[in-house]
Amino acid sequence: MIYILGWAYDPPHAWHAAIVRSILHYKNPEKIIILPSGKRDDKFYSVSDEHRLAMLDIFVSDIADARVITDDYFVREWEGEMITRDVDIYARRQYGEDICHIFGTDTIESMPEWDEDQYAAKVVQKLFVPRITESFQQLEKLMEWEWCRFSPWEGGARGGYTEYDPSLREYATENRKNMNDMEKNMWSLLRWTQLWYKFHRQKPIWSYIVDFYTPNIQLIIEIDGESHIENFEYDNKRTQYFNSLWIHVLRFMNIEVSKNLEWVRENILKWIEKIVKKNSVTPPNLPFSGEELEHIQNYSFFNEAHIPDISSTAIKQIIPEYSTIHARFEESPKFIIPGLSKKISQYILKEKIYLQKPEKKPKILVHVCCGPDVTMPIIQLRDDYDIICFWYDPNIQPKAEYDKRYDAFVRICEIEHIPYIKWAYDVSNFFTRIRGVEHTPERWEKCTYCYDMRMMVSAKLAARLSIPLYTSSLNTSPKKDLEKLFKMGHKYGEKYRVEFLDIPFRKHGGFEKSVEYTREHDIYRQNYCGCIYSIREWGDSDIKRKMVG
Repeated sequence: MIYILGWAYDPPHAWHAAIVRSILHYKNPEKIIILPSGKRDDKFYSVSDEHRLAMLDIFVSDIADARVITDDYFVREWEGEMITRDVDIYARRQYGEDICHIFGTDTIESMPEWDEDQYAAKVVQKLFVPRITESFQQLEKLMEWEWCRFSPWEGGARGGYTEYDPSLREYATENRKNMNDMEKNMWSLLRWTQLWYKFHRQKPIWSYIVDFYTPNIQLIIEIDGESHIENFEYDNKRTQYFNSLWIHVLRFMNIEVSKNLEWVRENILKWIEKIVKKNSVTPPNLPFSGEELEHIQNYSFFNEAHIPDISSTAIKQIIPEYSTIHARFEESPKFIIPGLSKKISQYILKEKIYLQKPEKKPKILVHVCCGPDVTMPIIQLRDDYDIICFWYDPNIQPKAEYDKRYDAFVRICEIEHIPYIKWAYDVSNFFTRIRGVEHTPERWEKCTYCYDMRMMVSAKLAARLSIPLYTSSLNTSPKKDLEKLFKMGHKYGEKYRVEFLDIPFRKHGGFEKSVEYTREHDIYRQNYCGCIYSIREWGDSDIKRKMVG
């Protein structure tokens, strides 16, 4: 059987991934064909077709199964309205008659509205996947998860997948090593040789760890001690949550497990029999009645696996909260948008898509130490902020060097069309501040006083001009102490009531990109920090001897 998945994928998210992985596991398909929808009168996409297809390439790569294929026919070549009939005819012609289309159960109620000729209802072979759209409940459970983490059971013919928060693995492992006596008694009963189904102990499921669980029939067994009385409301809420995922929960008290294990076994077998009979009919708690299925033919329900209850709309609403300017400079392996894979999250962050553009960009004052280093703040901030550069470099000597760096800075501002302010060449103030620590190495006390001086003047000017934000191009240089810089920036930001943007512009190749930029535009790049004490011995020793003595 070949399964056809024809959604918008705007963006591809955990719901799509869970369906694909579950079909691969439970249905063992010949192929899964992902057919992203093209332009439609009733469909507006948040991003370009190129971005959707690029994210789908990442999505398929993450799935890492050769049976999963993207077919971009309806994006690249199709003209006109795209409806289910079109998709089915194309898929049959391209892939043969043995195909099945995947639909969310939310389409059952709406099908009469968009399927006027009843082609989807009567002709198409359908597999309905349970889904409730526009819900944030499961999306919150996916916070900082990488897709849905699947834990396959390899010990039997049917098997099963459960989704879980990977941060719980360490706790679950520790719990298995330290089971109490009641848990050991129950585990001795639940082993493969004792009951019909394979059980796991201390099993992570979504954001919880349960005592015992079998994925074959979706049954959890919990042992309640004295704490259950105090935590009754919490345990009841937890049970309701699992029931909403079609997972059954059976509870026993400590005393029942310790005094009458045979009675416990009989009750478990009764529950198993009941669940098996119930699952052989229809899945529980579907969001529609049987009457709504009367007009539909050629369908079945995909009730073996549990799919995260999230939607593209819900994810797109929270993307701006995570795709901040700070996120672009985080240590990238940890960045993830809830409900999306790590790689797709990174793609969205890099391409700056799904972001809500403000009507008016907030202003930011960027303190500038030199031309080359300001390239990265300008490039990284200009899409989000209204930039004003502030030239203030009181430490640079000799004056001829100061003028060279200022000219380089002005040229970059002219190339990028950025306004700028020039401050006084306050070199005497610099010497006064560093008196007594002149000869300390770079990043030591001398530099601390230099940072302090520049951040104070910059924050004060931002406050005077009613600019709410400020930062510094010093953050581009790999030789600067970011911890000290950020500390000074926040200190004077609080004092003058402006916000300091502590962005490490040098990260992710920022410094190297600034070098490339200056080389491309033939812009002067200095070979020492700026003050006379940082002049290297080679090449500039005569200058240093004349100025320092």
